[in-house]
Amino acid sequence: MVFLIEYARTEGRVVEIREYSDDLRVTAEEDRLALELQRNREGVEREVVLLDAADRDALRQTHSRYFAVDEWPEPDMEWLDADLPAQTPEEP
Repeated sequence: MVFLIEYARTEGRVVEIREYSDDLRVTAEEDRLALELQRNREGVEREVVLLDAADRDALRQTHSRYFAVDEWPEPDMEWLDADLPAQTPEEP
């Protein structure tokens, strides 16, 4: 099976998933490109990928980051520089 996944990285969720049989790979590739171009025209930032797996369960195991319940957002590290005193290397 071939799976086309549209993933909203900022939201940490799958927006859409389409399944194609292996003999429809070319159609899946065309659909992926069309969807990616459409999202770019709309100014919507999404990850659009094609993945191979035997079935949805296998897909969840091999590409679990797309299906994680709680994805951690990127940490905000700006506070680190402001709150910590400058450190100097210790003398031996």
